[in-house]
Amino acid sequence: MWNRWGTARGKGGVYLCVWGMAIFLTVKAKLPESDSVPSKLDVFVGHKDIQLKVNNFKHTLRVNKDFSMNSIPIFEFCSLATGEEHSGACMPSVQRYVDEALQSLYIDHVNHLKRHLINKKTVDSDLNALRDILPANHVKLKYDLVTNNDFTTVCESEFGFGETSLLWLLANPRIKVVAFGKSSETQSSSSAYLQTHFPGRLEIISMDHSDIFRSIETIKSSLECDLLILKQDRLAENNALGKERICQSDKMFWAISILNKKNKNSRIIFDRIQHWSARFLWDCALQIGLLREVGMYRITEGNQADVLGVASFPFDPSEQSEIEVLKSFVRDHQKLYGLTLLMYLNDAYLELTKNWICNLQKLDDQGISILQKTVFITSTDTANAGLKRFSSSLNVFTITYPVTYSVSYGTYEYYRLTVERLNLQNILIQEGSNIMIVEADAQWNSVSIVDTIFAELKEYDIVSANDMQEVDKLDQINAGFLAIRSTMITRTFFQIYVDEYTHTLNQHYDTDGFIGQVGEQHYMTPLLQKYKLKVKWLTPCEVANGQWYIYGARKDCPLPTVILNNYIIGNAEKKARALNFQHWHLRDNMMACQGASMSAAPTRHNRVIKVLRTRRDFLLQYYINIITT
Repeated sequence: MWNRWGTARGKGGVYLCVWGMAIFLTVKAKLPESDSVPSKLDVFVGHKDIQLKVNNFKHTLRVNKDFSMNSIPIFEFCSLATGEEHSGACMPSVQRYVDEALQSLYIDHVNHLKRHLINKKTVDSDLNALRDILPANHVKLKYDLVTNNDFTTVCESEFGFGETSLLWLLANPRIKVVAFGKSSETQSSSSAYLQTHFPGRLEIISMDHSDIFRSIETIKSSLECDLLILKQDRLAENNALGKERICQSDKMFWAISILNKKNKNSRIIFDRIQHWSARFLWDCALQIGLLREVGMYRITEGNQADVLGVASFPFDPSEQSEIEVLKSFVRDHQKLYGLTLLMYLNDAYLELTKNWICNLQKLDDQGISILQKTVFITSTDTANAGLKRFSSSLNVFTITYPVTYSVSYGTYEYYRLTVERLNLQNILIQEGSNIMIVEADAQWNSVSIVDTIFAELKEYDIVSANDMQEVDKLDQINAGFLAIRSTMITRTFFQIYVDEYTHTLNQHYDTDGFIGQVGEQHYMTPLLQKYKLKVKWLTPCEVANGQWYIYGARKDCPLPTVILNNYIIGNAEKKARALNFQHWHLRDNMMACQGASMSAAPTRHNRVIKVLRTRRDFLLQYYINIITT
């Protein structure tokens, strides 16, 4: 159950107020200076043990790289130590110690990398032959930067021996690192080491020029960096630029050109701008308006002081991307309704979507209220315009995606569409929105199911239709009828789910035809069990899957609240089945619903036609009665 509780800071801990009863929760931690020195040099298996004292009981939490951007093990620990209802007060304190442990673990990992390179004899046996490890507060600044933003690609102007690439990769499992570097034996050994520990997440672009800006210009790729680090070493190599003291905007243009303009949180870091050459480029970029300053950070460690400059691309605040507009709308929508229904469609699904709208409108005011709570997301402007022509009152947004045609179930292209849908769901869930996924190939006989789901979400993390098959009777998530409550746990879970599912699917990118049952529900169901999320399964009487059409209605519920038109392949086949069961509500012209006009009020002409049809039907029934008696 959900308990309403508040927190208040106390000396040495946190007060919990649960049903008027005060509980004092103390969380203390001690981080060891160093532990778990690895026995092998090829694979780093280090960890940090945190000694925690919770309510006078001592606990040990072992932290490894799996804790990065993952609050689920912290939730499990706090639930065990304090009870699930008190875990919310415990988690922030424990999270802080976990972050410190991960940063300490990074130092161990770098030392392990150094030993690896010495063992490979690619560098001098003296550890000091490699550059100094980043100061601890320098590590913290960059760690916080890369874990607090929606970054997926980090680009570095210099790979070096991979020490900062290691930081990005360890801190955020969603990150891919692209680094520029001159080919060398050290680079090859370092990159091989990182690929072993973080497979598929590092790309090295060899440089033919000492000038990093010239190197970026020559690749002319579609590279989009959410975070770009310009290191002082490379900036200093632009001697001509520095000596002439001329603000050559074309130099900085090439660096800024690879920033991800779709991400307003994208950042560019000028490393160590206390040096005049780096500072000159920083000032130049700001003065001519190529960049906008986010902040300058002075990092002091002993006698050493570094200054980092963090800047962003100067977005026009009046210009919002499609996703930003959608996020803003859903945030306001949440305040009004508390739950947003999402329906995705492309051109091929437009007809089925119109039929679903007609289905809801036949349920009168209740059905119309559901349409007001629904956000339609189209992949093309054509589908958007088609929906708005059909009904101008709908909430329609377009997030473009190149596949507009119907794709075959079970193919890579089919599942790739589901990944696009999952990414959008994830964005909204991470924003704190409670969402419910619905699909157009369904027959709704009542809208009461939405109220049921909204009530269940107060206790459960996820509410889902059960796609259980008649053969094996095993519970299975239905990705097309699924509600998710946005909490710290579900946000972490959903990010892990999307990342792992995308990685699994990408293994089939060059496979033609049917690739098997690797859909969302097939991947999500065991993952939910693994992370022990609370799932409420809707009964077949509440939501029946497409087997209802195959095996017939159950005696205990002849008419389920919702019937999903799945377990059949092809839009034409879905339509034929719906027609056969009188579940088709769209007129042949696809511009109006059966038995109703889409216009707000009937015209005089329509009223006359209705009267004439009523008289015709009366006379027809009159003559039938005469003939049959």
